[in-house]
Amino acid sequence: MYQQFRSATQEDVDYILELEALPQSRFVHGNDRAGHVANLNDSTMQYFIAEDINANRLGFALLHEEEDGTLEWRRIIIEATGGGIGRAFMVALIKRFDANSVPKIWLDVYEQNIKPQRLYQSLGFVVTKRIPYEGEPKGTLVIMERAHP
Repeated sequence: MYQQFRSATQEDVDYILELEALPQSRFVHGNDRAGHVANLNDSTMQYFIAEDINANRLGFALLHEEEDGTLEWRRIIIEATGGGIGRAFMVALIKRFDANSVPKIWLDVYEQNIKPQRLYQSLGFVVTKRIPYEGEPKGTLVIMERAHP
């Protein structure tokens, strides 16, 4: 059960790579080890680890701070899906961003990836546009935004 989050460290890179290799991560564009290490040293990249009450890792999130203070939610991967951990993790992070007056958070999600879209909508994200994606896997990306309340 989700309890807290913390900033990720270099020691979490192997775990993050394991999460990106899980079957439920098929719609997530991952990085290699060097990419994650570089991102952890980039002040515009924010990595978070979800933990249970015993500090066992449950998942991770990656956000990018843009020049205008907007956050791009690049990744969220939960090791064991379907138990509400992802929702609780997102709610906790959004509360932090709201408290810090982040003006907007946006993300993209594959059109055929319906379950996460429902979650994002329930958290206040709204669809702003759809764009074709020619990478792998090909498809349409749904762009969703959540403005600071």
